[in-house]
Amino acid sequence: MPKVKKGYVYKKKYSEPEITRALEAIKKGMSKKQAAKTYRIPRATLQFRMSERFKKIRHGPETVLSTSEEELLVKWINDNQRKGFPRRKEDIQQSVKEFLNKIFEDNLGSISDDHTQNNDIIIEETMITPNNDTDKNSNDYEELASSEHNQIQRDQGHEEEIDKENIDVPEEQCSLEKSLRWPETPTRKGNKTTERMPFVLVSTGWKKIYTEKQEKKAKEELDKESRRLERLKKKILTEHSKSKKKAPRTKNNKNTNTGPRKDDSILHASKNTQMYFEPAETQQPIIISDIKLKPSQKTAVRNIFHEKQENTIFDDNIVETGLCFLCTMNITRGKNGVRCLKCYGRQYHKLCLEKRNVNVKNFICSVCSGKT
Repeated sequence: MPKVKKGYVYKKKYSEPEITRALEAIKKGMSKKQAAKTYRIPRATLQFRMSERFKKIRHGPETVLSTSEEELLVKWINDNQRKGFPRRKEDIQQSVKEFLNKIFEDNLGSISDDHTQNNDIIIEETMITPNNDTDKNSNDYEELASSEHNQIQRDQGHEEEIDKENIDVPEEQCSLEKSLRWPETPTRKGNKTTERMPFVLVSTGWKKIYTEKQEKKAKEELDKESRRLERLKKKILTEHSKSKKKAPRTKNNKNTNTGPRKDDSILHASKNTQMYFEPAETQQPIIISDIKLKPSQKTAVRNIFHEKQENTIFDDNIVETGLCFLCTMNITRGKNGVRCLKCYGRQYHKLCLEKRNVNVKNFICSVCSGKT
């Protein structure tokens, strides 16, 4: 690609069809310089196209149709596809076949004329072949050769114009567009206007079957709705029975067969944590140390009396969960802590308090002690 100034775009002043015409003219005898002037193509471009270094733009052998004719054929197929033509690939083949036959018939005369002219020239050359035996024949041959050369020089300008016209004529006469069959848009043949009825006349037997189907369908829908309502009613009753609480038992209400009954909350705790209680002789407050545990999870003891932590029975201020207010580390079962007996909110590790010489028993935080 040649160099171009900044801000300008390189654009060719010639097209590919012009190059093909120029190359065909050169093959017929026109010089490269004259072809470059007539077709306005650089001589170096023509020389490069005729050399072995030039590679074809498209792959494969030369096509029968040109690029413009191929584009026209594609447009013809796309336009007629909506109208239902061509229905088969044979229709396309037939159209292209007619086009090629027409080109062949039009070019047949020019090809035969060129062939006869070439034959006449060959015959004349054979008749004028010089004989070395006689000087007279050699002189005649030189005169004929010089006369033919002068005739070629005189007819060179006329030959260029004739070649250009001969190349352009077949494309105008034999175009693919003329040989293609362009179908018209299909028109409606019938003149009658059909009236569409809003209903259809049917037999009484069909009406009877239709009504039976509709009744059966309505009955199935009613049964389905009734079953749904029954399920919903049953669900509400079960939820209501579960939410209903039993009346709390009093201490005086005792069973003669099993002896004194335990409190419901204690029984509920024993079921969850797999615990059992030894019957006491007298009613005394329950303490954690009195409970004998079976093997269970680590969190079983922690959840025994979670609801009664604020009761005065539990005077122990030891905690095993939460965060220490001093070191901000977790309080665990191994590193347990204590909480304030007044606010029950602040809790500390035992080790953190012992390092600061604080009494762990009956511990009251500094905030609560400052308020008092």
